[in-house]
Amino acid sequence: NTIFGRVMHKHPLEHPAAQAVRTRRKLIAQSFQEIEKTLHKEKQKKLSILSVACGPAYELNDILTHIKDISKYHFTLLDDLPYLIVKGTIQYPLTTENEIFKAGIPGLIRRMDSNWQEVAPLEIHLASTGLKENPIRILKQNYLGIPSEYALDYFRHSNKNFNLDNVNNHITQSYVGMVAGNSGLAIAMDTSVQSNFAFAPLKMKYNPQNMAFSLRANPFGTYHGRQYTPSTWGNENGFDATLLVGEQFASAGPTYNGIKKHFSVMLAFFNDQEMPEKIRKNLMAYSHSPMVFSLKKYSKSGPLKQLLPPPQGFVAAYQSGTVRFSWNIDTFDKDHYRIYCGSKPGQYQAVYPAVGNRIQVSRFTDDHPFIEGRRYYATIKRISANGQSSQRSPEIQFTAAPYKEKIPHIPIKLEARILWANLFS
Repeated sequence: NTIFGRVMHKHPLEHPAAQAVRTRRKLIAQSFQEIEKTLHKEKQKKLSILSVACGPAYELNDILTHIKDISKYHFTLLDDLPYLIVKGTIQYPLTTENEIFKAGIPGLIRRMDSNWQEVAPLEIHLASTGLKENPIRILKQNYLGIPSEYALDYFRHSNKNFNLDNVNNHITQSYVGMVAGNSGLAIAMDTSVQSNFAFAPLKMKYNPQNMAFSLRANPFGTYHGRQYTPSTWGNENGFDATLLVGEQFASAGPTYNGIKKHFSVMLAFFNDQEMPEKIRKNLMAYSHSPMVFSLKKYSKSGPLKQLLPPPQGFVAAYQSGTVRFSWNIDTFDKDHYRIYCGSKPGQYQAVYPAVGNRIQVSRFTDDHPFIEGRRYYATIKRISANGQSSQRSPEIQFTAAPYKEKIPHIPIKLEARILWANLFS
């Protein structure tokens, strides 16, 4: 660390060759952005970029600075790497939630925006395709450690099953694999970051021109669309009626509204009809990473102070003299909550302490019940175990009147079909 040593270190760093290495990442990003702007003015397709010996490809962070940039570029990354690891954090936008779900059930009451249909944080397209005589196969491993597979050949039961909008019947402990022809792709989740027993729904499309099936995977996202058509001996009236009234067929998209999620997945590729055992073991190892235990006390230089966010999804519903308050929580921790309620905006006469994510209140104050037909206003704030308080959530309003659940509308055409079938059965 002498003066001479520091000078000798400084000299090569200021050499043009060294500066070129340091600045090429910024220069590459600027060049691609300028080329893309030119293509955009000429209304050309997205810019295709091939990166050989790409390594971790950190320059993508400089190019993709906005979510809209994803649709402007097509990257092909080549490197002598056995696997591809993708880590990310996504903050989903918060849209207006005007509907109340399950108002009469305290544990299920939620505020929601049913316009959310599909969510794809990391959609992956399988390049190879399948055929009717050699359908795409799905590989998985259950929670007993037993690997198994099934074929996407539901078209055998009905011609309506050539296209499958949401394949989500592969409950798996660690990974899901897809095999089309002699090529395969497997996706493993890092369960220490985010875990789901059916973490990667699939969508299959059929191209009648080349008579081939293509497949997409959607780790930690959700698909929605037409249900499978089962093989039945009846007139399918019961099937159609079930789709209209079955709540289990609704999209899970509204549950993503306004939340923040972290994910980490590993992609493995193989050129075979069967997954090599080495790849399967590596997928398992990535999914369940080892834990490190130490007898030494770990100390930090100082805790990071972060603002405590207020709870989201705050909702209230009245029924039979009782108000049920509910809100979303990310984790079951030691936080507790305070709900403020009043009969005028911004003026709160009552405070209700709560833990968990819901509370049932039978009286407005100790001396006054909730008056049916009157409008009330409420807000909530979070208090951590160490006493830190969040700001209050946006104020909501509710009327002390029973909330009517939406009743599914049965089309007249379906009613006539059912009536006709019963008359002549």
